[in-house]
Parts: sequence; structure tokens; C-alpha cells
Amino acid sequence: MRILIKFILVIAFLSVLTLGCRDSLTGETDQLEYSENEAFNWIVVESPLAAEIYQPGDTVDIKWKSNAEIKNVKLTLLKKNYFELVLVEQMENTGHYSWIIPPSLTDSHHYKLRIQSTIREGAVGYSREFFVLR
Repeated sequence: MRILIKFILVIAFLSVLTLGCRDSLTGETDQLEYSENEAFNWIVVESPLAAEIYQPGDTVDIKWKSNAEIKNVKLTLLKKNYFELVLVEQMENTGHYSWIIPPSLTDSHHYKLRIQSTIREGAVGYSREFFVLR
């Protein structure tokens, strides 16, 4: 009986392993399919970099790249992935913005920026987390 149970478990394990790796057996790959609009919905935030340290009053040079189809963007500050502050409600998508950290901002190492299209809902990019410390 024990041998039969071990045999069934080995067969089940191999079946799962084989089904999970079907691409290597068949040569097929999963292709991501995008609609024409989704292919243009991208924003990549280049700065600030991860773990950069700022103080209130410092100027943060925010830089991003995006598809040329995105004409206007909104910049928002997040803390621990929650809304903290709107930096700019709407601006031309120039790929850069200089932001002076307000003195009222509390110390944290959980800040990040969200840059999003003002009209394309799925077009959004996030910076890495950076620090604001006194």
C-alpha cells in the first residue's frame, strides 16, 4: 500500500512539473497581447533613485520617459503607497520636473512618486522609494 501511495505521489508531482513546464516541451511561449491603446500606456520614472536621501527644502529633479502619445501628466507623492500630496495636477509631458520638498513633509523612508497620464487611465509609472529626513 505504501508503495502505491508513493507511486501516485510521484506521478502527480511529475504531472504538475510537466504541465508547468510545457513551454520547454512544446517550444510554445506565452505571448503578451496588447490592444493598440495599451501598447502606448507606459511611463518609466528614472529619478529619484532608490534610497536617495533628501531634506525639506531640497530640490528633487524628477525625470521620466514615456510614450509620445501621453501629452499631459499628473505628479503625486505617495507615502507607504498611500496618497500624500499632489505635486502637479496637470502639466505638459516634458519628462522632467523640479520639486522643492516642503518643510511640512514628515520624515520617512517610504516616499515614492506616481506619474500618470491625465487622460489614459492605465498609463502610470512609479519611482523607487526615497527618503526625506531632517
